[in-house]
Amino acid sequence: MRGLTIEAFGDGEQVVDMIFSRDLGRITVGFTNGTQSVAPQDCERSIGLTVNDIAHAVNSYFDNSAGMHHLLMYSPCKSY
Repeated sequence: MRGLTIEAFGDGEQVVDMIFSRDLGRITVGFTNGTQSVAPQDCERSIGLTVNDIAHAVNSYFDNSAGMHHLLMYSPCKSY
């Protein structure tokens, strides 16, 4: 990651819900085995993290000064 720019679509202010894959797997297997409640499971952290927050944390962890590059979500079509 060092020296590489993190690319993200949009302005980076999209809120993402991060979940550890092992936790999601445990909940899924528990549900299919019947050991998990029938009620829907709320797996969110209840902390709003944006794509920019995550990119900043990754860059800080890897001591990466390359920053972030925001890409367009879509390209407007030409009208004919």
